[in-house]
Amino acid sequence: MRLIFARHGQSEANVLRIMSNRDLPHGLTALGWEQAEALAERIAVEAPTALYCSPILRARQTASAVAKRCGLSALPVDALREPDCGELEGLGDPASWQVHDATVARWRAGEGDARPPGGDSLNDVRARFLPFLDDLVSLYRATPATIALVAHGSLLGNLLPDVCANVPADAAQRYGMPNAGTFVVEVRPRGLVCVEWAGQALIEANK
Repeated sequence: MRLIFARHGQSEANVLRIMSNRDLPHGLTALGWEQAEALAERIAVEAPTALYCSPILRARQTASAVAKRCGLSALPVDALREPDCGELEGLGDPASWQVHDATVARWRAGEGDARPPGGDSLNDVRARFLPFLDDLVSLYRATPATIALVAHGSLLGNLLPDVCANVPADAAQRYGMPNAGTFVVEVRPRGLVCVEWAGQALIEANK
């Protein structure tokens, strides 16, 4: 079983540097749509069995390109959405980003309950994502299925190190987290192993 996680294409929120992790109208840019089409071509080669995506607009739009190319329906699941930024949603001023970045720094220091005002903690995100992933693996473990999942940089950067023994905690900073990048995970007897991070092969002994 293989899981192909993908980050969405470039969004208007990326360009504007606005925190937009709810249902704000920040969809893909023209470049983001091009990236989504290229992503769809790459994923189609893997002939995925199923396609899941975050319900946030930029992820749904990216998944729509994958769905069309692969002949699948994209199923939105809350487990793949980005951490909610609470009172910071829709903001992009330096002071707001300072609060956001301080929260992320606390997550990286092991403070999983830290949260921006009114927003999600890392443990909130784990509580959505980890049971979904466990159920998905249980469903397909005994098959040769390939599952595609379109999500977000913060979610993947923070949680793939949780579930893949060979992914270091600083993988997003070390290897990058590009728009429309793919992160390929395989189910092995010892657990989940990330074999490719944004085009870079990983080995099992990284961690």
